[in-house]
Amino acid sequence: KDPTGHQMSEGRVIRGGAWGYNAKSARVAVRFGDKPGRRYAYLGFRLARTLRSHERK
Repeated sequence: KDPTGHQMSEGRVIRGGAWGYNAKSARVAVRFGDKPGRRYAYLGFRLARTLRSHERK
């Protein structure tokens, strides 16, 4: 059975590292938590797109 974790929590999960982290913590798989409303200069999201063959130049 999958673990359900806490039923109620103010904490939120933040996934992925940043360029300013050490090598171990810069991985996309790294996770840490914080409370909602907390702001960080390096917190955001990544976009990825596969180019179609006619777009590659």
